[in-house]
Amino acid sequence: MKAQEIYQFVEHEFANTTTSTSIRRCLKLLEKEQLKCIAVLDNNIYLGSIHIEDLEGLDIQSKIENYPYLLRNCSLHKQTGTLDFLRKFAEQETDQILLVNESNEVEGSLSLFDFFAYLRETPFLAFSGEEIMLQKKREDFTYAEIAQIIESNQAKLLGIFTQFVDTEYIQVSVRIDHNGMNEILQSLRRYGYDIISLHKEDKLTEKLKDYSDYFNKFLNI
Repeated sequence: MKAQEIYQFVEHEFANTTTSTSIRRCLKLLEKEQLKCIAVLDNNIYLGSIHIEDLEGLDIQSKIENYPYLLRNCSLHKQTGTLDFLRKFAEQETDQILLVNESNEVEGSLSLFDFFAYLRETPFLAFSGEEIMLQKKREDFTYAEIAQIIESNQAKLLGIFTQFVDTEYIQVSVRIDHNGMNEILQSLRRYGYDIISLHKEDKLTEKLKDYSDYFNKFLNI
């Protein structure tokens, strides 16, 4: 299957407005398009986006041009990476990101729905595989070591997602395509990684459960 580029999901016709639009009309447009954030353009130059929550309490007869401080930057350049798109969607709480060039001219729009459709087709989510959640002390943690352990057990590394970092630990989710999970889990443990997720093939977990069942049976004698 040929890899999908994020730009294949970009729309060239999308809802937008101008600074001369009244707050009343802008609210109606947001409701009609079922958006919570809409782009404000001036002759195809991106000025910013306005969020429905920022319009609450404003004079509905006034115009967007009276509130330039409400415009949010919900734009990215074409060469931006996938994670920067994800960050922008989250930071600006928007459902629409504008693709702009060096002159801030709009080249298209990417909706949150289409962005998630793109993510679903990436190997990290689309390929059949299994996810391992693990952690290790920060000073001993290396991504290269995780990759080496996984690949030395004849498994394919599909992606690593960093979930949590503090002064002591780093916690990640690792998605892999494998033929035997138990060997991978035991190898990771030998290198000091704590396995947080549960796995059917985890022999150590099975042994601990057997010991627990035996101990409980002993106590009930």
